[in-house]
Amino acid sequence: MVLITNLTKTKIMSLYNFTKTFKTELIKKKKSGIFTLSIILGALIPVFITIASLISEDNFTTNSTPVNYYFKHLKNYIIPYAGFLLPLLIIITASKIAQIDHKNRGWYLMETQPISKFSIYFSKYFLLTISNFISIITFITSTIVFSWILATIKTPEAHFELNIPFLLFIKVIIRLFITSIAITAIQYVLSVLIRGFIWPIIIGFFCLISTLTFNDNSIRLYWFPFQFIIDVAENPTGSDLNNWLTYSDYLSILFAFLFLFIGYNFYKLKTLLNTFWFPKSNLFKTLGVLLFFSASAFALLQPIQLEKHNRTVLKGLIHSDKAIKFAYVLDKNTGDTIVKMPIKNNSFSAIITDQITTDNYSLIFDRYSKYNFFFGKNDSIQIDYKNYGNNSKVSFKGTRLAEHKQGKNTFSVTAIGYFLKNNMKLADADFYMSSIYKNWQKELARLSSTRTVDNIVPGNDFLERTKKQLVLKYITHWNLFKKKREALYPNMKYTVSDNINHLVNSISLNDESLLSCK
Repeated sequence: MVLITNLTKTKIMSLYNFTKTFKTELIKKKKSGIFTLSIILGALIPVFITIASLISEDNFTTNSTPVNYYFKHLKNYIIPYAGFLLPLLIIITASKIAQIDHKNRGWYLMETQPISKFSIYFSKYFLLTISNFISIITFITSTIVFSWILATIKTPEAHFELNIPFLLFIKVIIRLFITSIAITAIQYVLSVLIRGFIWPIIIGFFCLISTLTFNDNSIRLYWFPFQFIIDVAENPTGSDLNNWLTYSDYLSILFAFLFLFIGYNFYKLKTLLNTFWFPKSNLFKTLGVLLFFSASAFALLQPIQLEKHNRTVLKGLIHSDKAIKFAYVLDKNTGDTIVKMPIKNNSFSAIITDQITTDNYSLIFDRYSKYNFFFGKNDSIQIDYKNYGNNSKVSFKGTRLAEHKQGKNTFSVTAIGYFLKNNMKLADADFYMSSIYKNWQKELARLSSTRTVDNIVPGNDFLERTKKQLVLKYITHWNLFKKKREALYPNMKYTVSDNINHLVNSISLNDESLLSCK
């Protein structure tokens, strides 16, 4: 009983010390303007875009499919906010809050007080997380308020749903906050270790700009903490599997734990040797944390390929202002009907028992819409189709979720097609050979690295097929170049590079699976 009482007293004292230290930090930060900056950056994008929308005379497109008015604005606002302003806020405030005590020797003065180093160190980090939370709440609140103001002044089109999707907004708040704590931990650790105010900001800003640059070039560093918050911005609806959190959210928690563990121990023990090596208990503790982090991060980063179903199933829902009677699946090569599905009560389904080749097929809804989709034997595909006015939209889920997400962005537009179309630089064979090969390799790398918000990747059959499509695309460019070059410069000779020979020889044109690779 005495031991339990002592432990309880120790916990109460620790909580008291932390609360006392945190209150001290609140007093010190008053003149820093950290919370004010959080509010300003949180409200900046909604205010700016709302003003621009009020000045603009552009109206929304009529006859669109139903979409939530408030969530549509959130999707417009969240990319610049979460992709740039929120990380920038974290970078500045972390450096600022550490610099207050660096400049006034506050770190040393606090350590002379009867307060634990744990309370000193983590009270500042807790203050930073509050700053993040204030900014995120301000952003979401401003989005709702200024969207409402815009809707009041400029009446939305009839297709907009005007209910506020509170559950979706709450999920965005939670995910933005969770993915912000890793960046906060990194910047806080750097700001405590580095006495200068500007260097942690330079390092953080470099990480932020590098991540944005990589994203612009279709390179995703899925393991990098600055990428996690961008994943939330690009996928505000969250998991396709209806999970509250995604793998990047869990990774953010892991990275925050790792950096805070290292940063706190270095702050407490002052040297790297004491932090990681002496005494042996520290060594074993550090190794244990690193092992836990590595195993957990490795498991989370492992790409997932969805398992096949035990039958070949197609089913879907219809949302439309029209009477749609049938949905058809057609063979793209022959035009033969694979299955005809009657639509009853705005839904349809079919179990395909015949042998079916894994391939691209055409999905047709009466005379209204036609889509390409990828499936094969033992796939279960859930289809959601919307058609209102002159607009239609379809989404696919199920065992080919990643394939259909990837299929929207399978090919990128390159300058080579433009140059060929306009007969530019045809005298420079080296330029075409180099550009064709580099663009091919770039698209292959992007294909191999793409995954969904749930870390799901396409099946190997889809990847191999898409690689063949990419080869065909660039062989077509090469053959067109040769044809135009021969017509314009028949006497100018050139030597075909090894890279182009590698491209041409990487596929057999007798492969029957290429028939539908269009």
